Amino acid sequence: MAFNAIENKYLSALTAVQFPTEPIEPDRPMAPGQRPGDILVAEVGSRGLPDSAYSGRSPDTMKEYDPTVRERLASFLQAGFEGMGVDRYKARQNAQTLLGGPSSNLPLNLGFADVVPFLGTGLQTQESVRMGEDAITSAQQGNYGTAAMQTGGAVLGLIPGVASTVKAAKPLIPKAAEMTMNALERSGMPARGLGIVESGPGSMQTPALNRQEKAVISAGAGRKQGVKQEATDVATNLKSNYLEADGWAPIEINKVQPKFDKAGKYIKVEVEPKAIPYDFHTPPADVPVEAWQATMSSRVLDEVQTVVDRAGAGDKAALDILAEASWYRTMRDRLRSEFGGIGDVFADVLGTTSAQTDVRQNFKNAVTVLTKFSRGDYDQTLAALEQRIAKGQPVDPETLTALDKAGDFELIKSDAGKLFNTNSPATMGALLDMFRSIKAGDSPKTPNFTGNLIGLTNEATIDVWAARMLRRLADLPRIPPPAEKGVGGAHTKGSTLFDPKVSGEFGFGQDVFREAADEINKSGIIKNVAPDIGDLGPDDLQAVAWFIEKEKWTNNNWTTKAGEGGSLDYEMSLAGATDQTRVNELRKGINASFQPPGRRKGETVMGEQAYDYRVSPLREQDLANKEEMRKELMASKANVDRYALGVSGERPGKPMSNYAQAELAAEFDDVVRNDKSVVTYNLANTYGSFMGQTERALNAEFVARQNFNPAALERRLVEQGKSYDQDAVFISKVMNSGTGPNSRPGVEIYFKQKITPAEMAAVTAKLREYGVDGFTYVTDMRFGDRVNVQAKSGGAETAGLNGLRFQYIPEFDDAYTVGNRAAIMAEKQRLFDKVVTDIIDNGNVSDARVLWYDTKVYFRSDYDAYLGRNVEGTGTAPGQQSPSGANVAQPNTSREVKPKSRGLISDRLSQEDSGTSKQVTGGRRAPQSGAK
Repeated sequence: MAFNAIENKYLSALTAVQFPTEPIEPDRPMAPGQRPGDILVAEVGSRGLPDSAYSGRSPDTMKEYDPTVRERLASFLQAGFEGMGVDRYKARQNAQTLLGGPSSNLPLNLGFADVVPFLGTGLQTQESVRMGEDAITSAQQGNYGTAAMQTGGAVLGLIPGVASTVKAAKPLIPKAAEMTMNALERSGMPARGLGIVESGPGSMQTPALNRQEKAVISAGAGRKQGVKQEATDVATNLKSNYLEADGWAPIEINKVQPKFDKAGKYIKVEVEPKAIPYDFHTPPADVPVEAWQATMSSRVLDEVQTVVDRAGAGDKAALDILAEASWYRTMRDRLRSEFGGIGDVFADVLGTTSAQTDVRQNFKNAVTVLTKFSRGDYDQTLAALEQRIAKGQPVDPETLTALDKAGDFELIKSDAGKLFNTNSPATMGALLDMFRSIKAGDSPKTPNFTGNLIGLTNEATIDVWAARMLRRLADLPRIPPPAEKGVGGAHTKGSTLFDPKVSGEFGFGQDVFREAADEINKSGIIKNVAPDIGDLGPDDLQAVAWFIEKEKWTNNNWTTKAGEGGSLDYEMSLAGATDQTRVNELRKGINASFQPPGRRKGETVMGEQAYDYRVSPLREQDLANKEEMRKELMASKANVDRYALGVSGERPGKPMSNYAQAELAAEFDDVVRNDKSVVTYNLANTYGSFMGQTERALNAEFVARQNFNPAALERRLVEQGKSYDQDAVFISKVMNSGTGPNSRPGVEIYFKQKITPAEMAAVTAKLREYGVDGFTYVTDMRFGDRVNVQAKSGGAETAGLNGLRFQYIPEFDDAYTVGNRAAIMAEKQRLFDKVVTDIIDNGNVSDARVLWYDTKVYFRSDYDAYLGRNVEGTGTAPGQQSPSGANVAQPNTSREVKPKSRGLISDRLSQEDSGTSKQVTGGRRAPQSGAK
């Protein structure tokens, strides 16, 4: 028979195992901090969030394979039966019989003596062992019932090379294991003699419920005997899956609760075990805490050394684990490269929208918040929240949620008018820049993980996988996942995000990882094998630990199901896709469960096998359809793009007031507000610097999808250049590399904390030492930073300053020619590398990088010609002479403090250089952002 795409893929993999031409890469999880079914981004934990992490593979790339283990083996067996002359119907029945499907209670139409020789070495491979493991694991999870595990697991155990797998894949559900042995013994096969299923406390004895647990079940189920029996079965099964003899901490049933739908109809009963703390921070008797911390750090070091030894011997999996030391660094790169100055508020909103959501919904909610916030949709309710805070009124989540429900206060909502779960109040706090304000008693996990993502802290986030490792190293039994309590600990008095003082398990774990990272760096054990990694921060070590522990749990079959949490980097890889509606349709289709058709009358009479014979091809087609959707989804992956404008409204003797700045910003807001391809944008008051002078400008950044057309924004930029009598304006797009024909190098520097005017003056002086004089201060994007808010009486003159950017613009350099382009670009890149290396030593710098821009410059002489065209024009080509009199800098030659600029400007840069410094850009120069 013909095989579908999934079956062909499996058979190809099986052939590759039998006749390998190159090593087969093992599947790898995606990101540190995940576990099955848990939520992203903040790794949770803050403000009452559960202690959880998120899981490896993204559901859209791998989920469709999870339920097909049985299908793959069934198709393989069926093909073999057909090859032996059995008709298709009987061949399918035999395959189902072997695997415990709908025909599992029917006898084989072909004896085992005929089957096993046919299987030969084809199933005596690593692949067959893996499938045997997956089949049993899947059965334990309820993917295709107890019968499949009874018969399929036992029969697989009869195949040479797989018996050990079945034996090792305990614990089987005790009743199912006993039924398997009895069925095989009745058929004349000495199952116990073959050792397929072991007797004994590890796999055959059903754990008894104690008197207290029975009382809990009776109290929770009430008088409904059926519910009580169901709860008893669920509780017994739960305890059976995590036996003490297999290294698990004992489970104790703590709560039983029936669940009903809105109509009051009973759905199911939920059984909740008593939560077990990790308790790795408690030292053994008579061992001081300091000594215990040193012991645990040493054991973490030993774990890393084991992986290093494997990597040194060429173990690909070990090398991959060590490479994940850069996971946080990579995420910081993506957030800054794709979101620039908006990255700070984006990281915080990712954290505050994470509770009770998976990563996909988490990311979607965060993007929705930024989209609406940038367009001013939340201004009114955020202003109301500020007023409540100023009046000292309660702003806790419970109060605000109750007020919203009563119609007395409006929380932020999605486009559909729905709250962001219970996360709307905390997210409003992030938009008011309250998220990073730490107070005693706060849970540390969410802000710490968010700080790792954006570079605010490198302290380790003690997530569930770090906690599992530390508990194992403390020689404590594994906690069954349903009973994990979560990592304990809280910020203590005087703790900050940048200098945390955390108690309990979380604080102890941070101390252990910090000490272990120091020892690893001193010893150089990782750098000797992977020198590109460099020194590890505690967060880097935590990323490595995540993969070490995840590998151990996977290899030992301690995990219960494939993770469905997704990953942040996967979500970002789809954020720039042009057709988001289609992306959502594809993801929904890929993750949808197969819906079998209804039974026909004849099938009811003929029996189960007739129905299965008709449904199986439909299921196979469903899998093939999902594979096609997955391919289309992968083809649509695209990152977002970021654009920045160089624009100012000032002229010598013509300062810009806050109101005038808001009017200028409104011109650009009007262009992009209704453009759905624009994800978010920031238009904020800032200052640019050139030749020792400071001038007001706009920090204008736009994050857009791949279908964004910048023509309208570009035209509005030229219009404002003409309207405000500017000598030049420009628009830049951030590039992935410097290979483009119009690329030019630049630098972006971001700070952990917003800098004061005095601190910015010090940074300015440092840059001028390198001859870098033209740059724009990058701003934060909080409610108080909005130009319309600052336009009110008494408003600040600039948004919070969280970074700066500059670039080399050849259009302003008399020394530039097309012939010497390569040499000049290389020279500027080397210079900028030095700047980054030097500036990053500043303790407040969270990120500094050289990156590339594709920039279009428009001079005064270009304006009329450009605006006279009906289509997008082109600016001055690189190297083209600017018009006479295009003095791009336009400093305030009077050097008087402008009327609306008294205070901030004079305080910030009152000691400006009176002379000119050595310039990066050469002869005729302009500010590298905010050029005029």
